[in-house]
Amino acid sequence: MRGLRHRCVVTPIIHERAPDGKRASRVNRRRLGVVKFVNNFQFGALEYAMLSPRLRELNRKSFEAANWVTGTSSPWLERYRIEGGTKREDGSVAFQVRFDYRSSTDIDKEVPWTDIEPFPVVVSEDEDGWRVSSFLHNWKHQSVRLPDGVVLTDFDGVYEGSDVRLQLQRLGVANGPDPIREAVGNHAEIVERREMDLPVGKATFAEVKRTPPAAAQSDAVMREYWLVVLDDEPERADRKRAYAWTGIVTGDAEAAREELLDTARTWKLEQE
Repeated sequence: MRGLRHRCVVTPIIHERAPDGKRASRVNRRRLGVVKFVNNFQFGALEYAMLSPRLRELNRKSFEAANWVTGTSSPWLERYRIEGGTKREDGSVAFQVRFDYRSSTDIDKEVPWTDIEPFPVVVSEDEDGWRVSSFLHNWKHQSVRLPDGVVLTDFDGVYEGSDVRLQLQRLGVANGPDPIREAVGNHAEIVERREMDLPVGKATFAEVKRTPPAAAQSDAVMREYWLVVLDDEPERADRKRAYAWTGIVTGDAEAAREELLDTARTWKLEQE
């Protein structure tokens, strides 16, 4: 899919504009929130400004982690098309936006709109008008409250506990016979596995023994603990999204397991 980019793009050919010289109807104002977002997609700051306050809060660390800046880059947005306008139960309105990206290698290549997957954009009304409130296909944001009260998110790296190195991970895996096995990766043996009910939902707990690859020239075995929540991949039935709260044992194994499981009770997944 040709999806949204955190990097900004050069000035697009505008496919749609809000009507000039007329007071927009309520329906047009909803659409205008989407138009402003995609019409000014080349300016990262304005793209960010069109997000709702909650969406800005959720996305800020993601944008900063990707070295998000204003400016220009390639590929660029050549044109776009806004479709739909379906009202949802909470009063928000869902639109479908098709983004036609080009690069120096396909600058003159015509792409039929039907070949471009639509990207769902939801707008909600606040005191300043209609703003983008969610992207339904985006991955959920994860957070965990640590023993010292600090909240760890996807973009904060690792937390060094007294006996365990903890980290939140997001992994794309095949929707096959054993997506948990694929999530833990290569050179790993699952020695214990069980299903758990957590506040975040149904999760799989796995104890993993990992051996280094041959190139590491070491035979040291690492013990890891994994909690994995699987979710559907909206665009591909053959894929799954794996959200993981993981720990590498650095001290006492039982204390490490206990810390991972205790903190998992504060684990949250939030959709943008």
